[in-house]
Amino acid sequence: MRKTRYTDRHGFSLVEVIVVTGMVGILLAIAVPGFGMLERFRVKDCAKRLATDVKHARASASSEGRRGQLVLTSDGVHRDYNGDGNNELWLTFLDSYPGPNTKYDAGETVLASSSCSGGITIEAGTNPLGVCADIADARCMWFSSIGTLKSGATNQSIVVTSISDNSYKARVQVVSITGYLAVQLCEVTGVVDCSNSDDWHDI
Repeated sequence: MRKTRYTDRHGFSLVEVIVVTGMVGILLAIAVPGFGMLERFRVKDCAKRLATDVKHARASASSEGRRGQLVLTSDGVHRDYNGDGNNELWLTFLDSYPGPNTKYDAGETVLASSSCSGGITIEAGTNPLGVCADIADARCMWFSSIGTLKSGATNQSIVVTSISDNSYKARVQVVSITGYLAVQLCEVTGVVDCSNSDDWHDI
C-alpha cells in the first residue's frame, strides 16, 4: 500500500523571505529620495508663488494708482483673510480705503491668495514684516501707488518650509524699495543649518 505524501506547505521558506526583504529594500531606496524631491519641489513652488504675487501687487499698485497690500501669516497658520471661507497663508489685494488700513474690505480688488497645499507653510519666527495694524496674527507689507515699498521689509527674508520635513527651506527676500526680489533655496544637512548667507542659492 502506497503512502500519500502531502506537499502542502505552511509559511515561507528562508529564500522567499530574503527575496521579499530585498525587494522591499529596493522599493524604499527608490521611494524615500522621491519623497524628498517632492518636498523640495513644493517648497520651491510655494516660494516662487509668493514672489510672483508680491511682484504682481507692486505692478498692480503702480498701474492702478492704488496701494498694493500683502497680508501674510505670522505663525504659519492658514487663515481666512478676505472672508471668502477659504484659509490661506497670504493674500494680496488693492486697498481702496482712504487711510492706513491693512485689512481687506468688501469690494476691494483681490489679486491673489494662496494656501500652498501639501504641508508647506511660512516658518514661524522668521517673518520680518511689520505687524498688521488691523489684523491679528498677521504681518503686512504694502506698495505705494507708484510701486515703492512702504513697510520697512528691505533686505529681510520670508522663509518657506515643510511642516513634516524641514530639510529644505526657500526664502523670498525683498532686496530694494522698488520691489526687487531674490528667491533662494537651502538644504539642511549635518553641517549646513541655513544660518549663513553662503548656505543659500538662487533658484
